[in-house]
Amino acid sequence: MGFIVGLTITWALLIQIEAAKWGYVNDRGPDHWADLFPDACSGSLQSPINIPTKQTVYDPMLKDFAIFFDPPSPGSKFFVHNNGHSIQVNTEGKFYVSNGGLDNIYSTAQFHFHWGHKAHHGSEHTIDGKPAPIEMHIVNWNSDKYNSIAEAAVEPAGLAVLGILFEISDIDNPILEPLVNVLKHVRDPDKQIKAEIPAVAMRTFLPRAPNMYYRYNGSLTTPGCFESVIWTVFYQKQTISRRQLHVFRQVLKPTHHRNKRSPHHESRAVRAVMEELGIEDNYIEKARFKRQLQDKAATETKDTTVVEASAQHEPSGTDTHSTSSTNHNVKSEPMTSSHADKVRNMLVNNYRPVQPLNGRIIYRSFPFFGEPIPAGGTEVIYLDIDGSEGQNNTASTLRDMSLLTTFCSILISKLL
Repeated sequence: MGFIVGLTITWALLIQIEAAKWGYVNDRGPDHWADLFPDACSGSLQSPINIPTKQTVYDPMLKDFAIFFDPPSPGSKFFVHNNGHSIQVNTEGKFYVSNGGLDNIYSTAQFHFHWGHKAHHGSEHTIDGKPAPIEMHIVNWNSDKYNSIAEAAVEPAGLAVLGILFEISDIDNPILEPLVNVLKHVRDPDKQIKAEIPAVAMRTFLPRAPNMYYRYNGSLTTPGCFESVIWTVFYQKQTISRRQLHVFRQVLKPTHHRNKRSPHHESRAVRAVMEELGIEDNYIEKARFKRQLQDKAATETKDTTVVEASAQHEPSGTDTHSTSSTNHNVKSEPMTSSHADKVRNMLVNNYRPVQPLNGRIIYRSFPFFGEPIPAGGTEVIYLDIDGSEGQNNTASTLRDMSLLTTFCSILISKLL
């Protein structure tokens, strides 16, 4: 019941009041979001997280994804823009994700990136405490159950986000080149320029083994931090060259005049979520999203009085979740004043530090060495716990032994 209280206050916060400004540094940074948005970004299912691989659980039901259309359907388009806190690519056309442990078909709305100013940090998710220099998020919404992303964004399992970590390569990644080539045109978010690039199949952005991934339930990683996301973080990494990553680091933050209020000024939290969902320019979807929040508030406010009364009798100290920075396994590096002056206009370090697991289970689609092969004769690639590929295919081993025996028999017969 306490959840309903928090949820009701969240809707009221987003709809009825001006949300505080937020960003990625200082007193408006991620370590303070739980204070700025106490009922939006302080839940127990927040993202991103660190993935401790030895504590993950193998789930043989997590199969490969079906990602379509491939090639994209006629008329499909990608539009690149700098929304002030990320480089985002909105999709136009029919792009879908299904299977991969998802119970429904999800439509792809947009993808965006998080990166650091140095190679040793930048991603939001970490693997065994190790971040990547940049992370890509492909945002999808449940189009089987909901009529729009605005409806899906505030419902459990309404969103499915694919997280792809990158590693630095000496060679340019050709998949990223069309995007990298237009970043100079969208570098300044104040100009509000959108650049079109050719649409490609979403599967082309995935790592070489898209059937190997981690799975957990979490949230959006920007305010309002809705806990409506089925997260997939791929085991293997994509690549990005030093040159391509440098171009990302040259894009700019918005200047202060964009934050001036107007008679029609929207809550910063609401606007941020609209940008995250890729509907900031779609007036129909924006209206639908606001109406969805209002309906939630109207439906759940009637329970608030009863819940608050019962909450007064709950013993203190039952809430063990803390949103202080001490719970984060990875934090943004503090900058000296001289360094901050140097990069103050650059959009870098736009990532939220990892959040507490709070008892959540992280599943993986692949087994470690020694785990049982699922029934049905499925051929499985095993990994040692250290991440290296192991050999544990009984049929393959017997076949190799049989070939060796045959070869030896032929060789002996020749010698005799």
